Amino acid sequence: MVSDFSTIWSAVAATCSAIAALSILKIQHDNMIDAARPEIVLDGWKRNPRKVGDDSFDKISIGKVINVGNGTALHMSMNFDDAIYKGSPIAGTTMSRISIIPKDEKVDFEGELLLWWNNVESKINDFKYMSVKLKVYCLCSKGYRYETTYNLMIGENTEKFIVGGMESLAPGVMLGVRSTTRTPIWRLKLLSRTKEIKVKLIEYSKNHEFLNKIVSFLNIKSK
Repeated sequence: MVSDFSTIWSAVAATCSAIAALSILKIQHDNMIDAARPEIVLDGWKRNPRKVGDDSFDKISIGKVINVGNGTALHMSMNFDDAIYKGSPIAGTTMSRISIIPKDEKVDFEGELLLWWNNVESKINDFKYMSVKLKVYCLCSKGYRYETTYNLMIGENTEKFIVGGMESLAPGVMLGVRSTTRTPIWRLKLLSRTKEIKVKLIEYSKNHEFLNKIVSFLNIKSK
């Protein structure tokens, strides 16, 4: 009986030791990743309304990029997420990129956001507005991609468009929630490869009835 209890307690002690060791490894891993974590902040926002013929559009310039994180930011870029309304673009970005932004560095940036108001129908008190997500991407030295999302609400009228509880970045440009997520690069590559396989499978199944039935049954889509 005593031997049985000793065996049980030995197993419990070994399990607790393993859990403690895994917890320490997890903490050390998280600390290592956090030590290399970049955090990109966009600064120097300016707005310049333009008009060409019957088309009215805005150019919003971003003059500075600041890395307020713990590590170096690599290959920083930005773009809008789903800035389309009824098949027409309502916003776009230039393809300005920065290869390296060291920790605590403020770097000059030639980023531009272009807004096409003729394609926008949403209104608040007869003022056109658009709600868009600006995505800022960068990599770290530990093999992760960081994605910072600026949830923006932008009004066509620069003087009267003010939203309570939001920070004003430029005339008529309001910032809602800003958030950052982290994804391993290997996972992004796997997802990209999986998408390629799906596209090829769908294309191949078009000429093979049996395979087409399997694709339809599994509801496999290219996106």
